[in-house]
Amino acid sequence: MPDFWTPTLTWLHAETGFPHLEGVSAGKGLSDRLYEAELDRLNDYTFPWKQTKSAWYRHHVELPEDIAGRHVELCFDAVAKACEIWVNGARVGAHIGMFGEVRCDITSAVKPGANLIAAHVHGRLDTEESSTAIIGIAVTVPVTASMLHSLPHGMYPEGASGIWQGVRLIVTNPVAVEETFIQPGLDHLSFQLKMRNASAKVVATLIGFSIRSVKDETVLYASSPQSAQRIEQTGAALDFTTPTLKPELWSPQNPNLYVLEITVTVDGVTVDRMSTRFGFRTFKVDGDKLLLNGKPLWLRGANHFPHALRPNDKLLARRFMQMARDGNVVATRSHTAPFSTTWLDAADDAGMCVSYEGTWPWLMLQGEPPEENLLRIWKEEFASLIKKHRNHPSVICWTVNNEMKFEAFDRKNPDRLRKKWTILSNMVKTIRSIDSTRPIVCDSSYCREEVGAEYENLIRPEGFDDGDIDDAHRYYGWYDPSFFHVFQGEFGRKASWTGRPLISQEMATGYPRNDDGHPARFYLFKHYTPQSLVGDEAYEHRDPAVFLSRQAFMTKELAEAIRRTNRDTCAGIFHFAYVTWFRDVWSAEKIQPFVTYHALKKALQPVLVSAELYGRHFYAGQQIQTRVCIVNDSESGDALSSCTLLWELLAGTEAIAKGELPVSDVLYYCNRWIDVSMQVPENLPASRVDGSLRIRLMKKDVVLSDNDYDVTLATRAWAEQGLSEIAGVALLDPFGEAPTGLRSLKLQQVSSVQQLMKGQQLVVAGAEKVLAVQELADVIDQFVRKGGRALLLNPRTKLAEHYPSLIAQYRVCDGQIVGMQIPESRVFSEIEPLDLSWFERGTGNIPLACSGVYQINRGPEITCLASTVDIHGYLRTPEDVVRVSGSPLVELRAGKGMILASEMLLEADFRDPIAGRLLSNLIHHLRDGGNPSEG
Repeated sequence: MPDFWTPTLTWLHAETGFPHLEGVSAGKGLSDRLYEAELDRLNDYTFPWKQTKSAWYRHHVELPEDIAGRHVELCFDAVAKACEIWVNGARVGAHIGMFGEVRCDITSAVKPGANLIAAHVHGRLDTEESSTAIIGIAVTVPVTASMLHSLPHGMYPEGASGIWQGVRLIVTNPVAVEETFIQPGLDHLSFQLKMRNASAKVVATLIGFSIRSVKDETVLYASSPQSAQRIEQTGAALDFTTPTLKPELWSPQNPNLYVLEITVTVDGVTVDRMSTRFGFRTFKVDGDKLLLNGKPLWLRGANHFPHALRPNDKLLARRFMQMARDGNVVATRSHTAPFSTTWLDAADDAGMCVSYEGTWPWLMLQGEPPEENLLRIWKEEFASLIKKHRNHPSVICWTVNNEMKFEAFDRKNPDRLRKKWTILSNMVKTIRSIDSTRPIVCDSSYCREEVGAEYENLIRPEGFDDGDIDDAHRYYGWYDPSFFHVFQGEFGRKASWTGRPLISQEMATGYPRNDDGHPARFYLFKHYTPQSLVGDEAYEHRDPAVFLSRQAFMTKELAEAIRRTNRDTCAGIFHFAYVTWFRDVWSAEKIQPFVTYHALKKALQPVLVSAELYGRHFYAGQQIQTRVCIVNDSESGDALSSCTLLWELLAGTEAIAKGELPVSDVLYYCNRWIDVSMQVPENLPASRVDGSLRIRLMKKDVVLSDNDYDVTLATRAWAEQGLSEIAGVALLDPFGEAPTGLRSLKLQQVSSVQQLMKGQQLVVAGAEKVLAVQELADVIDQFVRKGGRALLLNPRTKLAEHYPSLIAQYRVCDGQIVGMQIPESRVFSEIEPLDLSWFERGTGNIPLACSGVYQINRGPEITCLASTVDIHGYLRTPEDVVRVSGSPLVELRAGKGMILASEMLLEADFRDPIAGRLLSNLIHHLRDGGNPSEG
């Protein structure tokens, strides 16, 4: 240790000192592993790093007189990011990396009595490139140079440094078990021991072992006396296999755990005893399926968890794991930061399957690969983590990294592509050499189907290993089209490779903030993503319940749609980002789920009864024809038989219509569809009912699945508001393009403007064609400028042509969600914030709310009544915002009169009461003279 060293920082809880080795003395305690204790108390703290260039940490420990002759090891579970370890002035070890263990043999450095342990920690290497400049865009975040060309640090800050996971002092005899690798079967156990011999001679040992249940301490198996095993001074690797056993298997529904206890005896004296928790379970790939314990398992997953916020908080880990399991989540991914032992232990206990992901997200995303020394550090550190955690039954697969995606970016650079595939393939092969018992995802976002010819021309001929499982990241309703676009199984059909399992470890539907439920500001103010879902209701002066409700709805619908239609092409979905769907997610005492948690819980029921609903707004008396899917992922693995489907239309808790149907047998890991016809009653409790459709799958009196969907039921009288008797409004429809519902009204129909009676206002159907006739366009314009009022239905490009000072352009779009810009307007009377979405167009047709939008030149003569923002990816310029947004409903002043121009899907009015109500509101608004003009 340098002479000038002056300690300035201490480890957490340094004031308590290291625990003493009480009771360890000559002739006592030597039959067991002598001592293994945590040296600090990190469990109640979040990440204890400091973003400093370098810092010294110190601690004192008292060791007993008989420490001589013992093997003493110091183990840091993780230190960020480069460190040197000193004991009593002697340098005993060093490590580079943020996530791997730092193990130091300090036998020769310690002494009886007081010992000083010090750690010198650096936050980064001097040679690292440090830059926050964005050099690429991943699916979820901007990627900076520091992410791609510095020491792997997941999504933690670049300058993070410090001792951030537990520290242990381990004292053993010279001959001891150094490492155990458990390879369970369903009816036996195989394991390998790595033995250490720190003595000066070859030692003959007897190895005994027993297996006992964690649940009730019963002994499943105890070995017979073993033949002597010679342990050289270089150590030894010993393999063991039990005879046939009948263990209780580990699974999400029954996370049975056992302890393997190894006893090492030399000359009749027990010199070491080591215990390892494990579970009897297997996880394998079988064609396009994933098998847990020999049976197909559809991964009902969600990620990520708050492990990166509080890696050492045992209470939060247990609480969150149990909440997730109670929410029907059976699988997760250690997204961008590997799970610590604390979180893996909690996963083992709760029955949570874990895809253990590597430490360097976006590695090799763009440009040349990082320097060789950085790649070596990454590879060695990840390999060490695999060795450390491979005995956890919760770990079902290894995932190399998150979203490297170079296979897409480097297709035009074959030499660089080959170089990167060589690096990735070597990592995959290294993982297989360490653990051949689990399948591998080579890159979380890689799908063999999506590289296609690249696989046939490069990957397969070169012998590159692209893992066992494909993983397609999708953002339906956030960046990608909404859940309606996967109603026919499009997800799996487009991404799956025959005979290879497809999952999605990142199926994202948006990010609320943990403190209040408002959308994350990064997306709200920089990329306008939440505005696609709820318009101006996304902003912070509005009620966050609106965004949370819409996001929960879309998450649930997406989860159900994929489970209904991807049975043969997909093996599981991990919904993202689970951590954002909780309030106070960092506190085991305060954490509470937002509404999305409960919505997803319904969608992830093991046995799911799910309705395929294209529309959610129904008229009184309407016959609803739909399909219901029974999804059998029963935790028992049994077929469903003798079941009944019950359906109810509810107004509050009152059933206003109901029915039941028998259900044919549904085999395990299969789906069955049922055609269902439901009659909405003619007489409703109110003219508008915001109710629900409830469906249940019953086996006698037992509910196997219970699900519900919000629906709006309304009478035609509510939608039409007396339009059959309205005076003062006439319909001009020379091309027969009026919406069906509008044609059924008793409006006076005119063939020319001249036929209007004094004081009458005008509804123009098929306005694009009408305005294309110059004579008609001129007459309508003159009518308005003299004080008349006109509602133009779908004028499209012609509105910009005739009023270029007010309308910059028209753009065609399939707008599924529209928001109100002036909610208090008469146009939106009795219409709620989330109503203007998904007007029904008939079964099989994706529902829409509008078919086009205007870009307006803002001013006192034009008012934007409603707006829509296309579902889109990242935006980079203000022009991008304009490009994806617009107004489908405007009010403009021309002379003394007014024009209402609508591109809303009002032709849905005869099927959809919200569309009908909007149309009638527009007509009443037209008759009453409109709103005061706003800029």
